[in-house]
Amino acid sequence: MDFSMQLLPSKIEFLGHQIRQSFVSPVNGQSFVSPVNVHIEPDNYEVHFKTNLIYQMSVAKEPNNPLQLSNYAQFLHLVVKDHDSADEWFKRAIQVEPQDAEALGAICLLLVAG
Repeated sequence: MDFSMQLLPSKIEFLGHQIRQSFVSPVNGQSFVSPVNVHIEPDNYEVHFKTNLIYQMSVAKEPNNPLQLSNYAQFLHLVVKDHDSADEWFKRAIQVEPQDAEALGAICLLLVAG
């Protein structure tokens, strides 16, 4: 085993101790940062399906509402991950309101990410 590899665990332990100490108040010894626990829930596709239907009904009622069109496109892009459909809905929003900064910015982000 390489000598530098033998030192690696102790270096990591030392750095971890240094980082933990940097988050402790020198005045009272209490931690500056609260512990964080994260639980990632799986996607709920039933809710996605229902939301998609609600958006479809909403844009059918108000096909010239650029905010509604843009919100639906955002949903398709960020939640459903259907980038092609999101692109179409962003384009519809921009056709309705060519100066809509939100829709223009969102479609730019979609194109950069895609």
